[in-house]
Amino acid sequence: MANEILDAIDRPDFRTIRFMLDRVSQLGHTISGYPIARPRDFSAIIVEFGGLLQRHQRLLEAGHRETVSDFLDVIEKLDATDMRAYGGEATACRILKARALIAMGRAGDALALIEHLTECPYSIEGGIDQIADLFELDLKARLSLGRLDEVARLAASRLDWTYRRMTRNKTGLIRRFAAFVTVPSPEHMQPYPMQSLLRAGGKLIIASGCGGRKSVRKQLVKKLRRWSGQLLIRFALKISRSAVESTMPGQIGSVPGNKLPPLTWRGDGVGEQPAILVSRAMGGLGDITMMTPGLRALCKRYNRKVAFAIPRKFHAAFEGNPDVVLLDSESFIDLRQYKRWINLALCPAARYESRVAPLVRKGRVELFARGMGIGRKALDFSGWHPVSALDTGQSEIIATIRSLAKERGLPVVGVQMFSRETYRDYPHLTELIERLADEALVMPIHTTPVPVPDHPNIIPVFGKSLKEAIAMVAASDVFLSVDSAFYHTAAAFGMPTIGLFGPTDGRTCSAHHPNAIVLQERRRLHCVPCWRNEDMACHITGTMESACLASIQPDEVLETVRSAAAAYLLDDRAAL
Repeated sequence: MANEILDAIDRPDFRTIRFMLDRVSQLGHTISGYPIARPRDFSAIIVEFGGLLQRHQRLLEAGHRETVSDFLDVIEKLDATDMRAYGGEATACRILKARALIAMGRAGDALALIEHLTECPYSIEGGIDQIADLFELDLKARLSLGRLDEVARLAASRLDWTYRRMTRNKTGLIRRFAAFVTVPSPEHMQPYPMQSLLRAGGKLIIASGCGGRKSVRKQLVKKLRRWSGQLLIRFALKISRSAVESTMPGQIGSVPGNKLPPLTWRGDGVGEQPAILVSRAMGGLGDITMMTPGLRALCKRYNRKVAFAIPRKFHAAFEGNPDVVLLDSESFIDLRQYKRWINLALCPAARYESRVAPLVRKGRVELFARGMGIGRKALDFSGWHPVSALDTGQSEIIATIRSLAKERGLPVVGVQMFSRETYRDYPHLTELIERLADEALVMPIHTTPVPVPDHPNIIPVFGKSLKEAIAMVAASDVFLSVDSAFYHTAAAFGMPTIGLFGPTDGRTCSAHHPNAIVLQERRRLHCVPCWRNEDMACHITGTMESACLASIQPDEVLETVRSAAAAYLLDDRAAL
């Protein structure tokens, strides 16, 4: 007890961050299985951890045993939290942990921690600033370990790639990479274009930082060297754009000197290697589905399939898509095989929505397509609607469900019960499912078992694989959903899809869904849509429940389902 009291007095900053970690660990999970702790909770921990690292930097570098032990304990507790559910915060935390390990003299451990991310930059869910931080730490760790050949091979291309995409503080980026680009390439390695200029600029920047306080004249000379070095590197990077048609960040996994066959943008469309890689490491199934019109337009423009790197858990939803070659975004992909890499982890839709909310007028189909360089005219030509396809196994599941529905003489109504974010959930859904079951075969779909009414016409679809769940969606005559992934999947099959919307704009989200029916309380609640998120309370109730969703009456929903089912005759249902 005495030791704990002394520790609280002597090291209150460690006590604070431990308290914060314990608090988020106790919050638990939502009914959809996602952590209740939000990104802002973890951001506060990251800020505290960053301050902790700054205050104790010298003690870590000196190997102070108590400080090192406390830091390792904090890192272990961080790893045990649900921070990994939020990509940007998890990446920021990993960056801080790598900095702490390098300060402790454990460059090898730091490199092991971040090497997968720097080798697979398409798997980074944060922004360009985080990518730059990771590249810098990776090179610093390799330099500390004496791996000069690797530093020489990676530094210039990573600086070039990051510099082209950085929109601010490019001068700071050049200073951070100056030491790395001065490392010469070995004789057996082909130097990067303009590497001699990069090395000269880096040397001038390093020289400008040497020495202590000098006379005014020498201070001016140092400034002149720094400015000259920065200008030289900027000039080298500008010239390299014409020398390198498509720069990619360096990867150790790429085979040095391997001459890949030259790719032309346009192909014959048959068995050719894709020239464009599109990656999306973050988000959910709904967002990826909304990318399919842009991918189709890219495929038609160049008459080549597009390499599409997404998490393997989503592959089952797109395996039949004729426009793409699926890749695992968590595995190594040699970026040099492609003429262009489009990284949609730097989400164009989220940037637009956060900037203009609540006046959001463009749907995510258009925004993701724009992120791929596809405009409205190209979408008009290739089609705006999302794409989904089925295989033989899924068709058998659909046939079974259709046979049961025909036997009972009832339409099939699929229901997605919950969204990942609880503020989008419809509070009357359980009551509605029970009433629907008197008139239809109802399939409530969710990732984990949840309570549903006991009724012979209710077929729960809980804990199924993604492929099975999509088959159940496709088997429906009408699909009823909150604003979530399967709403967009169902719309891709062309069936009547009824969306229960509140804070988000159902008209905008459904603009390119051919048979979407949006239920949203706009007449009496003029704050709809407010485009709030899980971190913001409802403007009306002051709680996390959305008053606009609660105000949608079950009778209205039930009548809408009846009308949609009657209009969508079973005999006219398209063969799947």
